[in-house]
Amino acid sequence: MTPSGRRMTSDVRPTGRPRFTDPEVLLPLTHRRIDLGGRLVFLPRNRAGHPGPGHDNPRTLIVQAAKEQPTRLCSKRPPRCPPAVAPLGVEPLGAADAARIRGGIPGSEAPGGVIHGDVVYELTWDGDVVWRWAAIDHLNPELTTLNPHFAREHWPMANTVNELRDGGIVVGFRSASTTVAVDRTDGSVRWRIGPDVLAQQHYPHELADGNILVFDNGTYRDTTSVPYSRVVEIDPADGRTVWTYEDNPPQNFYSPYMSSAQRLPNGNTFIAEGSFGRLFEVTPDGDVVWEFVVPEFGAFGRGVGLESSRGAQNAVFRAYRYSAEQIPWL
Repeated sequence: MTPSGRRMTSDVRPTGRPRFTDPEVLLPLTHRRIDLGGRLVFLPRNRAGHPGPGHDNPRTLIVQAAKEQPTRLCSKRPPRCPPAVAPLGVEPLGAADAARIRGGIPGSEAPGGVIHGDVVYELTWDGDVVWRWAAIDHLNPELTTLNPHFAREHWPMANTVNELRDGGIVVGFRSASTTVAVDRTDGSVRWRIGPDVLAQQHYPHELADGNILVFDNGTYRDTTSVPYSRVVEIDPADGRTVWTYEDNPPQNFYSPYMSSAQRLPNGNTFIAEGSFGRLFEVTPDGDVVWEFVVPEFGAFGRGVGLESSRGAQNAVFRAYRYSAEQIPWL
């Protein structure tokens, strides 16, 4: 949501080309701007005049919202205006690079043995690519291995991109249980938090003091036979965990995928236990002071989601809490 009250959304549009192995999953996504009345007010288009980024079949997954200016949306830190969005996408790896990928389920590559590698793009609202970062160019596949329970068709499966205060970016890779900070000037990796700390995490982002807050899903945590989730605050300078929330017993709080955590101005943390539609707020001491469970249920579309996505769900991918001053129209 932008400060003017307009919302940034993602929309799946048919392309006639299947993504990975399922012909019912239609990509790439397009990103659109919608006002509070549900009216479409902006839809980026590529050079050919079609909705979406100005590069071939980007298979965009997630878009990070940008900052409102009087006449256009720009990125959060001038003077990089007019670039406005930083979507995640995938591109097929060459045969030599694909052979370097380690881990994953044997034989689970995309048709033809293809492995798709994650790419971060910075786009103008006209769909022009002004910056590009490919994981295969900056991550060592021998150190960023896929968890043995995940398919090899997608490496290392980015699910989050967020901007740091100094203009760098933080990217989370779910299938490799890894989060990295990227220097925008040369693409180098400044720091890395790996599977010794995280397990299939979501929404790593920087706090005001420079620490990183992340929802650690914990599906295949190496140190326990019981899956459980937690929220972790980490000092990236030394990798030290400075705050953790988990339930007691820990398995009472668990979301195998999706989810997020947000630090509130009052010092509490707002958590979305995404798989089960539970939104709640905890104090620094871990006391739950507010809770809401989404009452609406619906089924995922055919070919969408994991094996755990079958049947009616009240799942929430991510949630944010806004103050009254941020939503004066309500």
